[in-house]
Amino acid sequence: MESAKDIKNRISSIKNTKKITKAMEMIAASKMKKQIKLALSGKYYAEYALSMMINIVKNNKDIKHPFLKKNKNIKNVLMIILTSDKGLCGGYNINIFKSLNKYINENKDKNINVICIGKYAKKYAKKLNLNIIKNFSSFGENVKIDDINNLNNFIKEEFLEENYDRIKIIYTNFISPISNNVKIRRLLPLTEKGMIYLFSEIGQDDKNIDQNYYKDRSNIDYIFEPSPKIIFDRVIPILVKIEIYQCILESLASEHSLRMIAMKNASDNAGKIVDNLTLKYNKVRQASITSEILEISSGAEALNS
Repeated sequence: MESAKDIKNRISSIKNTKKITKAMEMIAASKMKKQIKLALSGKYYAEYALSMMINIVKNNKDIKHPFLKKNKNIKNVLMIILTSDKGLCGGYNINIFKSLNKYINENKDKNINVICIGKYAKKYAKKLNLNIIKNFSSFGENVKIDDINNLNNFIKEEFLEENYDRIKIIYTNFISPISNNVKIRRLLPLTEKGMIYLFSEIGQDDKNIDQNYYKDRSNIDYIFEPSPKIIFDRVIPILVKIEIYQCILESLASEHSLRMIAMKNASDNAGKIVDNLTLKYNKVRQASITSEILEISSGAEALNS
């Protein structure tokens, strides 16, 4: 049986751990708010660029562009896996791996190569024996859109060279501080529906997306110079770049929200353990005092006899 001193030391140790997890919870909450603000700040530019693209497609049906090319015979897929470099974030990375594994099992007829972003992405891709064609460390918490230029240029060239029929990204979509889910998005070829869902669902669930907003905006009459095709060449790569950037920002917001929840649970559990140990300590101390009283009483009785 543990002594009162041992239990007291354990209580002190767990209280110190609780202080650390509480501090980590507050830091994660602060970082999560920052990432949500960044994700929302880029949404409005993306909305205007998207509505212009929809207008071009609607009024220029004869325009053909490689990024809009539809191929029903899908053989080669490039998947960007977006995870964290750090742990202590609940099921953030595990949920990504489960969804990725499910996708691979459902598409065994396809040749799937991957680009890894984050330490855990590389670790799991190696475990599944996936072909890693590019590896990036996490872009960090202060990621800027120009930081992903190398990634964006690489996937653009791979697609234009027809090395892949589809380029997708798997990431964690942020809905609220206590709600998120794993998404697999198609980056290329570009689709109107995919872009609408990406830029409309920031901070909300799929059910609340209003597609009519974009249909109404697509009725605006634009005058294009020098030509719609040249604008396509410029705008579409930018939209893909923004799409990747939004995915990274939402993933960061989700990571920090899950870390906040994990640290809150750890703090709550530490509090419960301290309560149980305090009760145990009091019982051991009470038993020790009772034993000492009995010894004194027995000694006094022996002297009187």
